[in-house]
Amino acid sequence: MKKDCSAITKEEREQYEKNKMEAPYFRTFEKDGVSYPIPDLIGSTRLIAVDQDTVGANELTFGFSEFSPATSVHKSHTHPDCEEIMYILEGRGIGGVNGVSAILEPGDILFVPKGEEHWFSNPFDEPCKFLFLYSKASLKKAGYALKSESYREIGDKVEELQKSGMNQFDTK
Repeated sequence: MKKDCSAITKEEREQYEKNKMEAPYFRTFEKDGVSYPIPDLIGSTRLIAVDQDTVGANELTFGFSEFSPATSVHKSHTHPDCEEIMYILEGRGIGGVNGVSAILEPGDILFVPKGEEHWFSNPFDEPCKFLFLYSKASLKKAGYALKSESYREIGDKVEELQKSGMNQFDTK
């Protein structure tokens, strides 16, 4: 049964707020998101709020990304070991899977089957914001292969650098 929020006592409200602050299950991208750039992801912000490292997730990675206007590109790549879903919140972008591209707008979903080649860019004048979900508990477990450079796996050293906010792969 859903409780009417206006009927919550001051003590209950304080307990709920305490629970939210102390338990790992309640998260925000602003406070808890880990900046995690990846190879050839250019001109974007990427925050992961739920994965193996952040909350001990065993089966998924959940994040938020913002692609800057007219500059952001995520080159063609695959995740050999997982599926991916993107859900557009604001703005527009061009996404594609297996040679088929489309303009994605708020409310659109892009599903990428395991191992399928896909890409995303924002050639438009406004930022594109979206949520993403991987069916593995980390990008390393998902596998990551760039068509142009044949990366098969991120690897521990690169993953450590990326999670510290460094992205040695960004190109202009």
